[in-house]
Amino acid sequence: MNLVFVSGTSWHTFKKNGFRTRQGALLNEFSHTPKFDRLVIVTETGFRGEASYEEINAPGCVPITQVYIPGRLPESLTRPFGNMGFQSNYLLPSGNWLPKNNVMIWSYSAKLGLCLKHRAQSKFFYDVIDYRPADLNLTFWNRYLWRLELSLACRVADIIVCNGETARQRLSPQAKNGCELVRNGVDPNRFLYSRNNIARHGAGFVGVISRWIDFELLQNLLIALPEVDFIFFGVVHSNKERIETLQRRKNFHWLGEIAPQDIPAFLAKCALGILPYKNQITKISIGDSMKVFEYLAAGTPVVCTDFQDGLQEKFSGLIEICEDADKFISAVRSFANQQPNQDWQNRAWQFVLENTWQKRVEKIISINDLLTS
Repeated sequence: MNLVFVSGTSWHTFKKNGFRTRQGALLNEFSHTPKFDRLVIVTETGFRGEASYEEINAPGCVPITQVYIPGRLPESLTRPFGNMGFQSNYLLPSGNWLPKNNVMIWSYSAKLGLCLKHRAQSKFFYDVIDYRPADLNLTFWNRYLWRLELSLACRVADIIVCNGETARQRLSPQAKNGCELVRNGVDPNRFLYSRNNIARHGAGFVGVISRWIDFELLQNLLIALPEVDFIFFGVVHSNKERIETLQRRKNFHWLGEIAPQDIPAFLAKCALGILPYKNQITKISIGDSMKVFEYLAAGTPVVCTDFQDGLQEKFSGLIEICEDADKFISAVRSFANQQPNQDWQNRAWQFVLENTWQKRVEKIISINDLLTS
């Protein structure tokens, strides 16, 4: 079977970023899956550059072809006009880069995915990363464009794939050909040699600072627990001034971005990992938190707000969910003063082994096999 992976990012960029997103993690697992004879990565470049393709030398991977497809206009401009002229907007390179037989298309672009589906006469999967029409980190205009994108995807894709139950419930009535849940996952191999670190201290966070973060809760934590170091890594997408305010406290440490290969060792040094999310913003918009999977893979207890329905069931009762600030403070204090329980770590590792990206790709392949049988 041949896989065509459609994204706005190239193999080179995914590799540079350590395959750290859902898209990147799935692509990395696809590239190491013997079921696929060939992997074609189609990168939509807007109206930049020329149509072209190249062969990628990636040891240990299936043969990979990288294809660059520009448009006469960027998709953000054509999206409000629906299907009108969308195929003629793409400048496809010449040559035999697109497989013609036994093809599965995994796409993050409804229009380009449909265009390639017509040419390859294949099944077309559309993957919904998060439910962005409800993401208040985006502008009203961008949320509107995402509604149009998902509406088109629901009409034309053979299967809509969601990483969260809320998105699946909202999109299932619109999905013409069906909607499946494929949760986020984790690569346990990244954490094999660091998860048993015995010198743990502080509360860690790895992620994006955005409107999802409950800054009032963070402020309360810093005041109530001056003896606990709160160590944050990641990118500030908004509220930079709030971070600067927190930095005035001696027990808050914002250290900027962290290299993907350094995440396991950092988390293994933390007494706990925290997710101080505002549930009124995150309950609708996000699917599974990849951070929770990584915290558990590092053997690091998780303390979080009740930012999503069904968290205890989704993570097998392995995380500490706090309904209010007092319970959050109490839980952080408790975990910061003790080493992780060995029985808990064993159960967490078993959960990780049951929720790998390999398992997710196996499910995707089984869905495709049912479609084509």
